[in-house]
Amino acid sequence: MKKIVTAMLGVFLAAGVAYAKDAPKEVTIDLIKGDKGAVTLPHEKHATFKHGGKEVVCKDCHHTLKGAKPAAGEEVAPCQNCHVIDTPKTVDGKVAPVLAKMNGPKAELKSVLFHTTCKDSCHKEVKTASDGVNLTSCNTCHKK
Repeated sequence: MKKIVTAMLGVFLAAGVAYAKDAPKEVTIDLIKGDKGAVTLPHEKHATFKHGGKEVVCKDCHHTLKGAKPAAGEEVAPCQNCHVIDTPKTVDGKVAPVLAKMNGPKAELKSVLFHTTCKDSCHKEVKTASDGVNLTSCNTCHKK
Protein backbone atom coordinates (compact mmCIF):
# COMPACT_ATOMS: atom_id res chain seq x y z
CA MET A 1 0.00 0.00 0.00
CA LYS A 2 2.82 2.37 0.89
CA LYS A 3 4.39 1.84 -2.55
CA ILE A 4 1.09 2.68 -4.28
CA VAL A 5 0.67 5.89 -2.28
CA THR A 6 4.30 6.85 -2.98
CA ALA A 7 3.83 6.16 -6.71
CA MET A 8 0.62 8.21 -6.82
CA LEU A 9 2.32 11.08 -5.01
CA GLY A 10 5.15 10.92 -7.57
CA VAL A 11 2.64 11.18 -10.43
CA PHE A 12 0.93 14.21 -8.86
CA LEU A 13 4.25 15.94 -8.21
CA ALA A 14 5.44 15.22 -11.75
CA ALA A 15 2.19 16.68 -13.13
CA GLY A 16 2.79 19.84 -11.09
CA VAL A 17 6.37 20.10 -12.35
CA ALA A 18 5.21 19.61 -15.95
CA TYR A 19 2.71 22.44 -15.56
CA ALA A 20 5.32 24.70 -13.96
CA LYS A 21 7.61 24.19 -16.98
CA ASP A 22 4.80 25.23 -19.35
CA ALA A 23 3.74 28.30 -17.39
CA PRO A 24 5.45 31.57 -18.35
CA LYS A 25 7.93 33.12 -15.90
CA GLU A 26 6.64 36.61 -16.78
CA VAL A 27 3.58 37.97 -18.55
CA THR A 28 3.35 41.43 -20.09
CA ILE A 29 -0.09 42.99 -19.74
CA ASP A 30 -0.46 45.77 -22.27
CA LEU A 31 -4.13 45.51 -23.18
CA ILE A 32 -4.97 48.94 -21.76
CA LYS A 33 -3.02 51.93 -22.95
CA GLY A 34 -2.31 54.43 -20.21
CA ASP A 35 0.24 56.93 -18.96
CA LYS A 36 2.04 54.46 -16.71
CA GLY A 37 2.75 51.84 -19.36
CA ALA A 38 2.40 48.08 -19.48
CA VAL A 39 2.67 45.78 -16.48
CA THR A 40 5.23 43.00 -16.42
CA LEU A 41 3.69 40.42 -14.12
CA PRO A 42 6.16 38.06 -12.43
CA HIS A 43 3.91 35.06 -13.08
CA GLU A 44 6.23 32.49 -11.51
CA LYS A 45 6.37 34.49 -8.24
CA HIS A 46 2.58 34.75 -8.16
CA ALA A 47 2.13 31.04 -8.97
CA THR A 48 4.32 30.00 -6.03
CA PHE A 49 3.16 32.66 -3.54
CA LYS A 50 1.66 31.80 -0.16
CA HIS A 51 0.00 34.27 2.19
CA GLY A 52 -1.10 33.41 5.68
CA GLY A 53 -0.60 29.73 4.89
CA LYS A 54 -2.87 29.98 1.83
CA GLU A 55 -1.37 29.06 -1.52
CA VAL A 56 -2.30 31.16 -4.54
CA VAL A 57 -3.81 28.84 -7.14
CA CYS A 58 -4.27 29.47 -10.85
CA LYS A 59 -8.05 29.86 -10.52
CA ASP A 60 -7.57 32.84 -8.16
CA CYS A 61 -6.74 34.90 -11.26
CA HIS A 62 -7.79 32.66 -14.16
CA HIS A 63 -11.41 32.35 -13.05
CA THR A 64 -12.57 30.35 -16.08
CA LEU A 65 -10.59 27.26 -15.10
CA LYS A 66 -12.64 24.27 -13.97
CA GLY A 67 -10.29 23.36 -11.11
CA ALA A 68 -7.68 25.14 -9.01
CA LYS A 69 -5.05 24.50 -11.71
CA PRO A 70 -5.41 23.73 -15.42
CA ALA A 71 -6.22 20.10 -16.16
CA ALA A 72 -4.08 18.31 -18.74
CA GLY A 73 -4.81 19.93 -22.09
CA GLU A 74 -7.04 22.65 -20.60
CA GLU A 75 -6.42 26.05 -22.18
CA VAL A 76 -5.94 29.14 -20.04
CA ALA A 77 -7.95 31.69 -22.02
CA PRO A 78 -6.56 35.21 -22.32
CA CYS A 79 -8.54 37.93 -20.55
CA GLN A 80 -9.48 39.68 -23.81
CA ASN A 81 -11.46 36.64 -24.97
CA CYS A 82 -14.28 37.89 -22.75
CA HIS A 83 -13.20 41.24 -21.31
CA VAL A 84 -12.98 44.09 -23.83
CA ILE A 85 -12.54 47.87 -23.77
CA ASP A 86 -15.57 50.11 -23.08
CA THR A 87 -18.54 47.88 -24.00
CA PRO A 88 -19.37 44.84 -21.82
CA LYS A 89 -19.53 41.54 -23.70
CA THR A 90 -21.97 38.74 -22.89
CA VAL A 91 -20.33 35.32 -22.72
CA ASP A 92 -22.31 32.16 -21.90
CA GLY A 93 -25.20 34.29 -20.66
CA LYS A 94 -23.02 36.33 -18.26
CA VAL A 95 -21.85 39.90 -18.70
CA ALA A 96 -18.06 40.12 -18.52
CA PRO A 97 -16.87 43.40 -16.95
CA VAL A 98 -14.91 45.62 -19.33
CA LEU A 99 -11.11 45.78 -19.14
CA ALA A 100 -11.48 49.55 -18.78
CA LYS A 101 -13.67 52.47 -19.72
CA MET A 102 -11.75 54.93 -21.86
CA ASN A 103 -12.05 58.67 -21.46
CA GLY A 104 -10.49 59.72 -24.73
CA PRO A 105 -7.03 58.16 -24.99
CA LYS A 106 -6.83 57.49 -21.22
CA ALA A 107 -8.42 54.78 -19.12
CA GLU A 108 -10.54 55.84 -16.16
CA LEU A 109 -8.42 54.44 -13.33
CA LYS A 110 -11.30 53.14 -11.21
CA SER A 111 -12.67 51.25 -14.20
CA VAL A 112 -9.53 49.23 -14.93
CA LEU A 113 -10.37 45.57 -14.29
CA PHE A 114 -6.80 44.68 -13.32
CA HIS A 115 -6.85 47.34 -10.60
CA THR A 116 -9.91 45.67 -9.08
CA THR A 117 -8.60 42.13 -9.58
CA CYS A 118 -4.97 42.65 -8.55
CA LYS A 119 -4.69 45.80 -6.49
CA ASP A 120 -7.98 45.77 -4.59
CA SER A 121 -8.22 41.99 -4.14
CA CYS A 122 -4.61 41.15 -3.21
CA HIS A 123 -2.12 44.00 -3.11
CA LYS A 124 -4.08 45.99 -0.53
CA GLU A 125 -3.92 42.96 1.78
CA VAL A 126 -0.34 41.94 0.98
CA LYS A 127 1.20 45.41 1.04
CA THR A 128 4.86 44.41 1.04
CA ALA A 129 6.63 41.60 -0.81
CA SER A 130 9.02 39.29 1.02
CA ASP A 131 11.91 41.26 -0.47
CA GLY A 132 10.54 44.54 0.92
CA VAL A 133 9.01 45.84 -2.32
CA ASN A 134 5.95 48.08 -1.79
CA LEU A 135 3.08 46.33 -3.60
CA THR A 136 0.70 49.30 -3.30
CA SER A 137 2.85 51.68 -5.37
CA CYS A 138 1.80 52.15 -9.00
CA ASN A 139 5.44 52.04 -10.11
CA THR A 140 5.97 48.56 -8.67
CA CYS A 141 3.80 47.06 -11.42
CA HIS A 142 3.95 49.82 -14.04
CA LYS A 143 7.57 50.25 -15.05
CA LYS A 144 7.32 52.72 -17.91
